[in-house]
Amino acid sequence: MGRSVLSQVDKRVLDQLERLDRRRMVERKSGTYPDALNKRLVGYVDGISFFAVNGEFVRNRLDVEFTVNCNWRSDMFVHENESWIDDCLSPFGGLATIKHELFEWGLMRGGTDAAAAHDEATRLETEFRKKFGR
Repeated sequence: MGRSVLSQVDKRVLDQLERLDRRRMVERKSGTYPDALNKRLVGYVDGISFFAVNGEFVRNRLDVEFTVNCNWRSDMFVHENESWIDDCLSPFGGLATIKHELFEWGLMRGGTDAAAAHDEATRLETEFRKKFGR
């Protein structure tokens, strides 16, 4: 069975994440990478705004438990209908995280409890990473 093609939305989000990744590398090499949240819009999908943020700043100033992402449902410092993604992720890692979040929220909107929705989204993210990851 062949690899299925990424959707147009996936390609647009992946392209945006790759541009942010290139810009971040230039900022870090030039020494101008700011010690601030550095919140940048990655995309808007299904009513949710996804932002790449300086994860180290979030861990140091807002929430030491921030790992890959956070959202308004779990963290009071995130605005409603926003999800923050650590900008240290690769573009593909960011895309996999966004897909996980969208699927999890969809299940929860349909009545699935948070723990079960997270487990199912993690299973699908794992499949996505195995299928399309390097």
